[in-house]
Amino acid sequence: ALGSQMNSSRLVSIVIPAYKADYFEAALTSGLSQSHDALEFVICDDCPTEAIKHIVQRLSPLTQWPIRYFRNEQPLGEGLNTIRAIALAKGEYIKFLHDDDVLEADCVHHLFKAMSNNRNIKVASSRRRRINEQGEFLPDNVMTKPVFSQDVLLHGTELAAFIGKYVYNFVGEPSASMCRRSDLLSF
Repeated sequence: ALGSQMNSSRLVSIVIPAYKADYFEAALTSGLSQSHDALEFVICDDCPTEAIKHIVQRLSPLTQWPIRYFRNEQPLGEGLNTIRAIALAKGEYIKFLHDDDVLEADCVHHLFKAMSNNRNIKVASSRRRRINEQGEFLPDNVMTKPVFSQDVLLHGTELAAFIGKYVYNFVGEPSASMCRRSDLLSF
């Protein structure tokens, strides 16, 4: 059954352009704890040490999801490392996860549900919250305070007008978003 799920249109590739090992285990563990039913992990490692590789080796046997690990021969930097991970992904959907972020357990499920129910949605994003080193929530600041009290669907022109008026990145950092792989490959 797992094999058929991995070939389905439900597959979400969680791409991790890794560099910093300090919080990587917490990030990967949060990804492995997702409630969505078809996942793969693509980790492209730019870390100057083998710390990320060792964490992947330790956690891989503990999960049902495939973890595809790639060590970059030369550091690529965040942008090229992310592009490489997207190119290596097999899922129809790309969920970003940076090595110092964590996901709530239902994050991928909710983003997938929004996108799969409407083919016109190009990007889905979730609320983001800051945490301290112990994983405890910090108070919202001007950048993390929710703009909307419920789920919203914005068209490109509405989004551009909103950002032009408020100069506010409510979409969030890459780890808050999910896209279709085909849309990303066109860039």
